[in-house]
Amino acid sequence: MRRPRSCCTPTPEQPRQGPHCSRTSGRVHGRYVRRLADAAIGGKPVVVELLVRRFRCLNGACTAVTFVEQIEGLTTPTDLGSSG
Repeated sequence: MRRPRSCCTPTPEQPRQGPHCSRTSGRVHGRYVRRLADAAIGGKPVVVELLVRRFRCLNGACTAVTFVEQIEGLTTPTDLGSSG
């Protein structure tokens, strides 16, 4: 199977709100490419690549040390922790 064509798109450079405490942070901890599979077009697979940022939460009382920005209507948080 041929590898799908891809294009990496950066997200807008603006602060984001943390999902746990709702405090806004502009302190970027890192970046990575997030790949989203979409419906095939003309029988060819489609993969959307977004360059997303990981932020450091500035609220010392928050349970989240870092969080990843979400793109409204496109991405949702993923739980990478163990289920017990």
